[in-house]
Amino acid sequence: MIENEVLSHKKDIWMVNERVSDIIRDLGSTDARIAKAIQVTTKGSYNITQVSAVIQNKKLANDVFLTHFLEALPFVSKRHLLFGEGEMYNREITFEEFDFLKKKYATSSKHNASVDKDLCDRVKYIRKCLGKTQDDFAQSLGVVRAMICAIEGYRQNPVNGLKRSLRKNLNIRYNWLMDGEGKMFDI
Repeated sequence: MIENEVLSHKKDIWMVNERVSDIIRDLGSTDARIAKAIQVTTKGSYNITQVSAVIQNKKLANDVFLTHFLEALPFVSKRHLLFGEGEMYNREITFEEFDFLKKKYATSSKHNASVDKDLCDRVKYIRKCLGKTQDDFAQSLGVVRAMICAIEGYRQNPVNGLKRSLRKNLNIRYNWLMDGEGKMFDI
């Protein structure tokens, strides 16, 4: 059990959060992707806030978090994570694991706001499926063309009004829009 191992090495317990952060940084990932990986592994909800709290040292990584973290990232060495001993990874990371965990956000706006590239790509995909130009698409949703250009160019996330308009005017399913899960259209 992780708790017993951690308790027997109390001097290292404060460094566990730092190693969690180092692993995420080494993977080129984010707290959002790690939370998603934990959700997939545990088949339950896991909040990005919980992962962020550990990374930012606002909360100590407890037994439950560490267990879920290791289940979601089976290539991470338990000894390294808990005690800082040995290599960070106990095996090669598969392409599928790396692709799932990689950072999928850009920071190209002048405000350094995170832009969800996958979400932006789904908005572009909807437009392409409908065979519309950016101008026609914008008009059908009641927004300006510049917003569609900014979204497709990864300079801004779709605003809530646009998301509502996509759902209301085009019957786009919210889960598909936000996560790419399920069917695109709500028929």
